[in-house]
Amino acid sequence: MKLFTYGSLMSQDIMDEVSGRRFPSFSATADGFQRFCVRNEHYPGMVADYAGTVEGVVYDEVDHVAMERLDIFEGEMYTRQTIQVKQKNDDELIEVMAYIVKPHYQHLLSEEIWSYREFLEKGKRFFTEQYAGFRVIEER
Repeated sequence: MKLFTYGSLMSQDIMDEVSGRRFPSFSATADGFQRFCVRNEHYPGMVADYAGTVEGVVYDEVDHVAMERLDIFEGEMYTRQTIQVKQKNDDELIEVMAYIVKPHYQHLLSEEIWSYREFLEKGKRFFTEQYAGFRVIEER
């Protein structure tokens, strides 16, 4: 299965740790969505937004065991659903899975657009040290 990631999981080392293995990947964009900062966190949430476009990474050949680990990592705030993305430099639409913020959790999003570059520069270290999702996976 193909999984579109748009936040911390774009970082190969975080994806490897969460999923339990490495998968082939490529850059892609999701039109019709926007990614916002989650208040008081270093990670984003993605929601439908007809005028938006989100850049991310698609991991290919993700198996069911890895998807179960990812579901645990993402937690109750997100739902996994099918969306369409375009691979960079290609207009062909590809069907993928993505974690979208559930409607009743959208109030936790700020109005600030989340930046992967800023995450790498300022937030990744704090995220990997503090995020409870890593511990939840290991406890199961």
